[in-house]
Amino acid sequence: MQAHDIMTNKVITAERDTSVEQIATLMMKHHISAVPIVENGRVVGLVSEGDLMRRVEGAVEKQPGLGGI
Repeated sequence: MQAHDIMTNKVITAERDTSVEQIATLMMKHHISAVPIVENGRVVGLVSEGDLMRRVEGAVEKQPGLGGI
């Protein structure tokens, strides 16, 4: 198997100022697991499902009383 066997041909991108919630919505709507972040037509980063999960886990750990769950 090669990359072209599993990749998405229509690339869905977001800008640096796109909210995390908007990126999550894009991922769900388009059934993708990552979104390239672009600035002036160039890729400057990538937000993946893993990035979103770490953000949620970090938020739960910071809440009083939820750190050990």
